[in-house]
Amino acid sequence: MRIVGRILLVIVILIVVGLIVLYVNLNGIVRRTVQTQSQASLNVPTKLESANVSLFGGEVALKGFEVGSPQGFKAAADDDPGRRGRRREAVGSA
Repeated sequence: MRIVGRILLVIVILIVVGLIVLYVNLNGIVRRTVQTQSQASLNVPTKLESANVSLFGGEVALKGFEVGSPQGFKAAADDDPGRRGRRREAVGSA
């Protein structure tokens, strides 16, 4: 019985350590997955600066997500990198 108890304790410790490692690396895993899957789905280059996953808040924030233009198309003037950070008002807003 002592051996079975020790084996169960080791299994529980390994599971807890695995969950801690997953939690610590979750933002990087999400960032890489979003970037690779968006490139594969859209067939255009994409870039994601960072991802922040809040497990207890139920939110995911993507920072610096950029989608490139397909071959033969140019980015619109509104997508000029020099204009980033400026506030844009929606049409019809007060």
